[in-house]
Amino acid sequence: MDTKAQLAQLSEVSSRLLGNIIQLHGQVLALSGASREPTTQDALNELFVQPGADGAVKPLNPGEPVFPGFSFSFEKGAGCEANLVVLPNPAKTETNIIEVELVDPGSSTWFTNEINARWPEVRRARRLDWSVTGSATKELNCRAYLRGVDTEGKYHEFGSKTFQLPEHPAVVQSGFDILIPHTVRFNENAPPKFIVSFELTSFKVTLEYLSLQFS
Repeated sequence: MDTKAQLAQLSEVSSRLLGNIIQLHGQVLALSGASREPTTQDALNELFVQPGADGAVKPLNPGEPVFPGFSFSFEKGAGCEANLVVLPNPAKTETNIIEVELVDPGSSTWFTNEINARWPEVRRARRLDWSVTGSATKELNCRAYLRGVDTEGKYHEFGSKTFQLPEHPAVVQSGFDILIPHTVRFNENAPPKFIVSFELTSFKVTLEYLSLQFS
């Protein structure tokens, strides 16, 4: 079996495992009942079981949620063109694949994926371990960070890590310690965000699963 066939087989096995993980997570939630406090991961799991995965190309608008608590940000009026496609996962029909294409970055100085986290979860944690299952049309340099905004509208990073998203399907795992400045008054109405900043070049990213674990 050649390398390309091995990678395709590995991707299929990985997709099936991820589908099982999402299903098991849903069963755990059902058994735990309403007394369990929702987590950031609960919301992320919902991304990959959204109904209506029809493969339609949807233009992205900067900062506009494409799912609850899940958006892409780039400079408004900078000629940046990006699209989102949600497809059924061929290896696991109960789950979806999310494709994001940056057709043209224009003159935008950033392109980010922003995911809402929860203040109680972030404040209790000392570390964030995360993983991305997916691939890109070419290796991409990225930076992941956790950010909050104070009552005066100033942003503060609580931790960050650079990584590469590979061309071939893979699970990229990393993490960082969370350091929240205790002298700063944060806006409790503005959720902290886990943000991935992508290299400014034309690309297409395929996401099969995202995991954020606060500990």
